[in-house]
Amino acid sequence: MAKRKKIIVRIAFNSKKLKYNRKKRFTTKWIKSRMKIFMRYTRRSLQRQTNQGFVALVEYEDRSRRKIKKELRKYSKLPKNIKFIPKSKYQKSIRKRLKGYHYLYLVRLDSDDLYRRSYIQQLKNHRRRKGTSAVINQFGYMYDSKKKRIAPMYAKSPAFYTLIYKVKDYLKGKRYRLAGGHPAVIRLRHDKLRLRNYVHVIHSGNTTSKFRSKRNKVINKRRIVKNRRQVILQEKKVPIWHPFLFLNRKRYARRLSLVGVETQALHLFRRLHHLVIHGLTQIIRQSKPYHLLT
Repeated sequence: MAKRKKIIVRIAFNSKKLKYNRKKRFTTKWIKSRMKIFMRYTRRSLQRQTNQGFVALVEYEDRSRRKIKKELRKYSKLPKNIKFIPKSKYQKSIRKRLKGYHYLYLVRLDSDDLYRRSYIQQLKNHRRRKGTSAVINQFGYMYDSKKKRIAPMYAKSPAFYTLIYKVKDYLKGKRYRLAGGHPAVIRLRHDKLRLRNYVHVIHSGNTTSKFRSKRNKVINKRRIVKNRRQVILQEKKVPIWHPFLFLNRKRYARRLSLVGVETQALHLFRRLHHLVIHGLTQIIRQSKPYHLLT
């Protein structure tokens, strides 16, 4: 009997066809730096998934094979479901893992970012509607690893998505055309996951992302936290008539985001929430987004 879905996390280490810094990605310095980031964030994220029923395939350019192998020897052995694969053997590696499955869930992840610990489980629980081709994560966090800042972010069609193929179609060569990259995923028939499922990490090696810039308007700058141990309020399904919106949003969001778990202010706020809108909406929850990184 065929199994229903195979989840493969596709990670491009230095194999992307980029117009900028392409040759730089094959140097020992770049590979050493990116491997350190991968091990600190991406690998840790994968190993701490609550459901390990997936395989992560990290694709690298064949010409950098020796340098990649040399750097890998500096770290503890990778688990069986995380493998570095040369570009020339990548598609073959995917194909041989699809035998006996109905659907392929192809998860996109950069080699310096991470997913929430429950993300694979969410995909396992996902019920595909007829014709659905993608799962999109619009809500997440942006983490500045240099200045230790983190903030909630939103993007209409971010780089954190999963493509869904029927295995028989994928083996026949079917691929979705994403003109312009990840912004085109939203044009496929898709489902959206409501949780903040990803962390986009900003570091010295980023070439296209900055924590604050004129082109970056997805960050909720009013809720930037500079101490990773502080608490950020996470709003879920808050209607426009929620009492929180009648307060001075900027002042209270900052104040409540800085208090501890058991403070009297947060306790009173929760009581108010229950009394006014009991049973009509979810509680504004507090969360430590840094738990996604550890």
